[in-house]
Amino acid sequence: MLSGRVAAACHSLKWTLPHWKDALYKTYSPSKPGQRLLGAVVQRGAHRWTTAPSSRINQKPVFKRAPAFGDKLAIIDSSGGHSYKQLYRSSLGLAGRISTALNADFGGLEGKRVSFLCANDASYTVAQWAAWMSGGTAVPLYRKHPESELEYIISDSQSSLLVAGHPYAETLEPLAQRLGLPCLTLPSTSNLDTSDGADGQEKETGDITDWADRAAMIIYTSGTTGRPKGVLHTHRGLHAMVWEMLLSSKAPLVNVFMAVPTIYSKLIQYYDQHFTQPHVKDFVKAVCKERIRLMVSGSAALPLPTLQRWEEITGHTLLERYGMTEIGMALSNPLKGSRIPGAVGFPLPSVEVRIVMNNSSNTTIVEGNHRETQVRPGLEGKEGELLVRGPSVFKEYWNKPQETTESFTDDGWFKTGDTAIYKDGVYWIMGRSSVDIIKSGGYKISALEVERHLLAHPDIIDVAVIGAPDATWGQKVTAVVQLKNGQTMTLPELKTWAREHMAPYTIPTGLVLVEEVPRNQMGKVNKKDLLRHFFP
Repeated sequence: MLSGRVAAACHSLKWTLPHWKDALYKTYSPSKPGQRLLGAVVQRGAHRWTTAPSSRINQKPVFKRAPAFGDKLAIIDSSGGHSYKQLYRSSLGLAGRISTALNADFGGLEGKRVSFLCANDASYTVAQWAAWMSGGTAVPLYRKHPESELEYIISDSQSSLLVAGHPYAETLEPLAQRLGLPCLTLPSTSNLDTSDGADGQEKETGDITDWADRAAMIIYTSGTTGRPKGVLHTHRGLHAMVWEMLLSSKAPLVNVFMAVPTIYSKLIQYYDQHFTQPHVKDFVKAVCKERIRLMVSGSAALPLPTLQRWEEITGHTLLERYGMTEIGMALSNPLKGSRIPGAVGFPLPSVEVRIVMNNSSNTTIVEGNHRETQVRPGLEGKEGELLVRGPSVFKEYWNKPQETTESFTDDGWFKTGDTAIYKDGVYWIMGRSSVDIIKSGGYKISALEVERHLLAHPDIIDVAVIGAPDATWGQKVTAVVQLKNGQTMTLPELKTWAREHMAPYTIPTGLVLVEEVPRNQMGKVNKKDLLRHFFP
């Protein structure tokens, strides 16, 4: 359920509803208690929040504040409601088990990694809090990853212990045996035990005072440009992303739907196939407008046709924003005000950005924050790499000192690897510098821009544009296309259509038809894999 994920997953800001029915019938009412958590992200997107100084020494994890809320409702998941007291005491109980299993004093894990695999419910929060209470570093695992990927993350993070939420013991226990690690299991959240954690343990990690710079979480990247890397965030970094507004008494009660563009495309396909009668369409639109206050798209570029069609269906103009595992959220269109389709708005509070030319001089094209932007004369609209600096930027790539060093400039800016431009007063992401910028015949072409145009074709459902190697042109623009059922297409036909909609040098000169464009669990296309597959 959504609220369980919200309370637990503020580390990643990648919240989605898995099913269309959940969006229509299980959206939460603003009148219900305990559902104010999403206000943190929404308010931040509106550029109206004020942060405390990021250097605050006494920053503490959120579980430290949980006892003050007692029996108030914290999370609603598939098994019902759970109070702050239940979460807190269950977490204390698990933290004690973790410490015992590793022969450590309570709170004395000294940053040892605890990998956990839980359902999208209260058990996620319990496992995360328990890892912190025991003095450890939380390493969340993804339930849809294959066993080989889970093993890689557990081994790469050098985890000392595994926690399996219900019903993932069958997945983790064989891995634990093979890796020689202890594995603790959690019951279903319907059996959260309020007797876990004695009252005498209220002081739990009282000896720990340096929370701000302690390792909090290692989150693994989606791995679209290489093997996933462990992104280490401190408690200070998590606090900078979310906690300040999350804990504010002024955070509003909101209903939010967040998804990647692929989810919106799939929902549109389902809608077009099944919701054909006018009264059903009216019902869907009315429910979406009444029950969902804000709908957000992120993680990948949002095609303009998807944005426009979604607005027709639901009455919502999707809010686009930009972030990464390494930096949290960095740029966003405004919550209130004009949202420019295809753009990612401007920097959020406490975030600084630069666009730097990828050349020997590393010329800064643009530098700005949420208050002002300075553009070097004559360079507006020029492409460069996006750099980000701020308190939410991660500390390091786990066990990868060289990659960490190479990812930062000497003066502390994180190099995102994304190509961006600044025009019309907002920032635009053109794609990953390594795979989404195609150099063909002297032109630099954004694969994402080509994809946005091609998705406007009436017969194209999905598309990925890649730069295939070419002896004459360097790279040629090649479209990997999924068509609507029963449709056919040739390259000459595609070119004829494209001449009326696209700049000549961006028109694809290669076409590959597929039954489905392959995407990873995050809904992203690994274009290096596509190139290896179709152009070995």
